Amino acid sequence: MNHKLDFIWLTQALKKEHPVILWLDDERDPNAIYPGIIGDDSIQNKPTWVEYIVGKWNPGNWEVVWVKNYKQFTNYLELSEMPDVVCFDHDLGEQMSGKDCANYMIDILVERDILGPVVRSQSANPSGVANIMGLFDNWHEHYVKEHSLNSINLS
Repeated sequence: MNHKLDFIWLTQALKKEHPVILWLDDERDPNAIYPGIIGDDSIQNKPTWVEYIVGKWNPGNWEVVWVKNYKQFTNYLELSEMPDVVCFDHDLGEQMSGKDCANYMIDILVERDILGPVVRSQSANPSGVANIMGLFDNWHEHYVKEHSLNSINLS
């Protein structure tokens, strides 16, 4: 991923009153406690799934929208402003995968001529993560070559 572009996008998101994280996952509740931290057993010190994947940027300020399948994901993108962060699961328990959702989102980015959000993946499928992140790496590389950072539309 292009970390300079992530920084630009997050800087813009943090200026908003309520930045949005779009969480695509058929099983993992973004607000449930992340189970993978070993050590302190007290729940208060453990992050939620979304905090573990995205980070703890004043989490009370962020709106987390949880969608569980391709149809909910595409409906959200069609009816809403582009979220600030999108977290992808790959295996959605249906024919359409997180990679299909990523392809759809890239089509929206092209159509709207925008850079797009910060992208993360919480999938347990390593090749699925590589496929999704590879799509966005290619998108950013292509987009940045055609647009100067000063003229990128972030909205």
